[in-house]
Amino acid sequence: MRIWMLVLVMVLVLAACGGDDGVESDPPTPTPEPTLTLDERAEFTPGSQQNPFRMTIRPTAAVRERVTQLVAVAATARFDAVRGDTALRDDLGLSDDLAALVEPLGADFDVVLGDVESVITVDDLVAAVHNGLAAQAADAIFEVTRLYVEVVPVDIAGEGLSGVCDSGGGIVTIPWVDGVTYAATQALSCGDPGLLVAVAEDLPDLFAPLDYVEPEATPEITPEVTAEVTAEATSEVADEGAATETPPTATPTPEPTATPEPTPTLEATPEVTPEVTEAAPEVISLDDVLIGDPGVIILSGSLGSTSLAVLPGRPFCRVSVESLYGWLIPTLIFERENITPGEVIDVADTAALIAAVADGTCAGAGIAQRDLNALGELDDINIATRTVPIPLGVLVYPVEVGLGERVNFNENLPALAADPDASRALRLLLGQEAFIAAEPGRFVALNNFIESTGVDLAGLAD
Repeated sequence: MRIWMLVLVMVLVLAACGGDDGVESDPPTPTPEPTLTLDERAEFTPGSQQNPFRMTIRPTAAVRERVTQLVAVAATARFDAVRGDTALRDDLGLSDDLAALVEPLGADFDVVLGDVESVITVDDLVAAVHNGLAAQAADAIFEVTRLYVEVVPVDIAGEGLSGVCDSGGGIVTIPWVDGVTYAATQALSCGDPGLLVAVAEDLPDLFAPLDYVEPEATPEITPEVTAEVTAEATSEVADEGAATETPPTATPTPEPTATPEPTPTLEATPEVTPEVTEAAPEVISLDDVLIGDPGVIILSGSLGSTSLAVLPGRPFCRVSVESLYGWLIPTLIFERENITPGEVIDVADTAALIAAVADGTCAGAGIAQRDLNALGELDDINIATRTVPIPLGVLVYPVEVGLGERVNFNENLPALAADPDASRALRLLLGQEAFIAAEPGRFVALNNFIESTGVDLAGLAD
């Protein structure tokens, strides 16, 4: 078996075979019995206070991107100078108590840093925010289900896979996994699908815009423009004030007349409530949201080809070995097409990935269709192949989750997602616009794709 295939095995499947050492690994959400080890927890009923269900989530990039921006603004640093391993104090000069980040973190995430001294790098800060959001999500889930759930951010898909497959040990995991990892759970007979993540085609920005000016520009602009801007703003305000004085006199008259109509208000309220509950499945149609995104393999235009046949022996770029679209899906395609690329080059981010392919540093790379669309028209890039849409997120129930609990989650989590305020923390982690039922027909295309690769995910775990 090729070396890159062995990497797929390690990242995706072999984690399902690992055991647990019985030691609690600092759960991100506080539990009623935080001192219990995993072995002690296993003595209690799953879903109880002492042994909550574990819901693993591999967070989207939304939180990391925003935290990086907040740090750059607080430190008056360039955005591209803030990396995961950047030290907040030594490299960026922030105070020991990170006071400059307290207000923005509270405003954007409703998160308060606990042990500030342990937050050394940007990665540490991102993890702290993830954990804070996880605790909020766990509380929101409890409010609608009355079941205790420990929401656990994870770094790789294999952690969710190993958790669901090891649920017989007493710690019951209900992971949100991507489509390929879901296929692995099915191959290993580790669980059943319950819900699917549905996202908006154009994801709305959940954050307020940041007012950031590079330090060099500030002293030049302020003295020259202040006087003119002040004069113009004063005259505009005066004009607006004069124009505003007349409407307020007319406005209060019709408004009080129309407002004291209790009948329509009372009639609308009971009608809105059932409509919100029943409208969700209708509004959440595949015309409005996406439950899957195709993987795309792009090639350097310098090769003058759209065929995968040009890849053998040539360098291939990826952002990370754990990347679904950047490595796992391409690996499956390579197995199907009997392709062995040359050197695998790790790059910093999607922008660097595209640049490396465009300038010919790498012959090809894998990318999600939505990410490719967001980049617009690209020069010197050819598309070699697209996969079927790969489910973005599937909630998997191991056999240890009873029918009543499954029905509870399946009915109440979509209702939670329909409430934008209550579900905001979960949305920042998962990116969902809604949750929809994971009907068997929605996996036909995925199953056909996995079968076409000839990769036996269950056999790889043996």
